[in-house]
Amino acid sequence: MRHLQLSVTGPDRKGRRTVTIAHGRPDAPGGSLTWHPTAAEWEASPELAALLAAVLEAVRAGGDSASGRGPA
Repeated sequence: MRHLQLSVTGPDRKGRRTVTIAHGRPDAPGGSLTWHPTAAEWEASPELAALLAAVLEAVRAGGDSASGRGPA
């Protein structure tokens, strides 16, 4: 989790969002996946937003604990 990045942007003027999941260190980039769900896909999957929020929280918590700033 330490070198995992997740970003969700949007919605744009058509209601699309951009979801990007990437991994890799700054000095050795890895791979990434970018998905552009439509407004209809996003609306039809409310659990997707919850899943992405949980993953984002885990990524943040993993980064904090790896640096010694997380909960004991």
